[in-house]
Amino acid sequence: MPKVTLPFGEWRPDLALLDNQFASEVENVFPGINSYKPMPSLLPFTTSLLSTVGAGNDSFTKILLHMDGADASTTFTDSNAGGSAHTFTAAGNAQIDTADSKFGGASGLFDGTGDWISTPDHADYTLGSGDFTIDGWIKPNATGQLNLAGQCDSAGTFPNMAWIILRNPSNHLNLQVSDGSAITGVTGSASVVTGSWYHFAAVRSGNSLLLFVNGILDGTTAFSGTVHDSANNLRIGAAGEVTTSTWNGWIDEFRLSVGVARWTANFTPPNSPYFSATGAVCGLTAARTSAGDWKIYAGTQKRLFIFDRVNWIDVSRTAGGDYNVPTGSLWTFKQFGTFLYACSGVNDVLQRIDVEAGVNFAAVAGSPPQARSVTGIGDFLVLVGLSSNPRKIRWSSINDPTAWTVGINLCDEQEFPDGGPVKSVEGDTIGYVVQDRCIRSMQFLPNDTTLIFTFNKVLKDRGGISDYGAVTVGDVLYFISEDGFYALVGTQVFPIGQDKINEWWFANSDISRRSLIQAVAAHKPYVLFAYHSSSAAPTYDKILVYDWSIQRWGKASISAVIWGLLASTGIDLDTTTTEAGDDLLDSGALSLDSFSYLGGRPLIAAFDANGLLSTLTGPNLRATMETVEAHIVPGMRAYVSDAYPLVDSAGGALVSAATRERLQDHVVWGAETPLEVTGSASVFSSGRLQRFRVTTPAGDVWTHAQGVLVEADPDGVA
Repeated sequence: MPKVTLPFGEWRPDLALLDNQFASEVENVFPGINSYKPMPSLLPFTTSLLSTVGAGNDSFTKILLHMDGADASTTFTDSNAGGSAHTFTAAGNAQIDTADSKFGGASGLFDGTGDWISTPDHADYTLGSGDFTIDGWIKPNATGQLNLAGQCDSAGTFPNMAWIILRNPSNHLNLQVSDGSAITGVTGSASVVTGSWYHFAAVRSGNSLLLFVNGILDGTTAFSGTVHDSANNLRIGAAGEVTTSTWNGWIDEFRLSVGVARWTANFTPPNSPYFSATGAVCGLTAARTSAGDWKIYAGTQKRLFIFDRVNWIDVSRTAGGDYNVPTGSLWTFKQFGTFLYACSGVNDVLQRIDVEAGVNFAAVAGSPPQARSVTGIGDFLVLVGLSSNPRKIRWSSINDPTAWTVGINLCDEQEFPDGGPVKSVEGDTIGYVVQDRCIRSMQFLPNDTTLIFTFNKVLKDRGGISDYGAVTVGDVLYFISEDGFYALVGTQVFPIGQDKINEWWFANSDISRRSLIQAVAAHKPYVLFAYHSSSAAPTYDKILVYDWSIQRWGKASISAVIWGLLASTGIDLDTTTTEAGDDLLDSGALSLDSFSYLGGRPLIAAFDANGLLSTLTGPNLRATMETVEAHIVPGMRAYVSDAYPLVDSAGGALVSAATRERLQDHVVWGAETPLEVTGSASVFSSGRLQRFRVTTPAGDVWTHAQGVLVEADPDGVA
């Protein structure tokens, strides 16, 4: 029996059925120069951004007072996501205080003499017979009895009381609830004294009242009745309408939750403010400190966070409320010096945080214009897609991202009258302005204070289709246009997808969301394009990988809500297999989740649908590779008895064969056949034209796949 080796063909689905040197299908592999390499799966290494900090301001939340704002303000804003809008009116000297707080840089300050905030009764406050939770942070500033909050009449009588919470003369918290006929109370034993912040939680769970201090169960008692529906004012800083022993000290992050017992056993108190979790994760980056440590930042449509290697910490702005990232838009980030700048689109102003010691993001000084995205070219921060004019960009003063007045220290703006809206600006020392129908180069003129940058049109009548679909590697721009994938080197454009994957991609991607395709460049010779395969795909569910060093493509089925880099250098896309046989020489390197070195070697990363930050370091995906199609016995039909995959797989691979008699015929695939102990599969295939497909199971360990060795005999006559 003659033996013939059929190599795995280069994936060119646009030509595969007409030219037998290519393959029409590969899946979940990286392209190699004469082989394929496995694609690892996404491996989560953080707690869920959504579940960790997303719970808190939800459908159960009827009051949520962050107590944030300007110092001495008497405006107390209710930010609840589960009830109606409630107005709280300040009495006495009750005010916002920025001198002390638990979160957000401010809290409510009450001086103990006629100070409280009050709101009229509302159906949202009816506790009924179900579960409820009242919690927040307190810092007393006096001894003796201090009434914290409640809803009752001025005498504190049970026929008109719903509930009150106070600190008694012994410095212990006390919860009282009324069923309209009697009061049931539970008193804790933990001391709540001056000088410290305490988290309190009063919870009803079933027929039990629970009182927690700093997450520790401090008291419990039975209660099976229906909480009386009081018609009196609900006050914070006082026991309802009782005007004696009002609170003296600070209150922060006060929340009333109806219909849920948020805690029933000891817990860790929240380490960030509550916020509405509506909106998807839509931002990811990393910034480096002067000591070389990497810090990971992420954003949702409403908030910004930092990962402290254990939890996600809310570092959103403390003034201005939640962010408002438009659906379909992403956070963009740029580190400039020791600050990380963040732009969320035309609804919010540019934000920044000190990477070295910053606690929260805040609006950038200098009145920068609202824009869709932020980037950097040389010594300038650049804002792209100005809300006032999407054809404009503006750059800051040189080396000063807090100065945005045109004409001062080289700050200026440029409008492009042709080429359509600006999609993005890419690059570093040399930039590319990617427009809808044009691409321009952007280069700094160091001795020219009039022009500052020179702009040259290097590509006309063709631009980018996505705000996030272009990326540079060195001075090479990779982008997706309305007719395919391209590389732009200086003034030369190369159609990297033509006669390869362009037609296939347009036939296998969601036309309504092509404007959202994401391009991410790795330190290795890969450019990754993430996209939606169909209108039914809720997230990015496919990626294309272009290896620019060998000009070959691969693809994978990986779902993520957003992709990004955790750093700009040192990216590792390989698996975590051993070094042996790895032509990239570093696949055994530690991944980011080990944190074995603070300087780190970050990876391409993504958030999955559960809000888990993940890197491409997990077990190998189920991979499919297809050989070239060939006349194994020239001029005759061939009978193939055995097919031996040239794959260093640990086992479990499957082989299937496809046959047809003419190029004009449809390919007919046979059943998948498992490998025998010899490493070959008995495929028993007969035909004039034959090709073979090898599938490795998910989690299988392998490093290279080159082709299939077949044993064939002539079958019939010529």
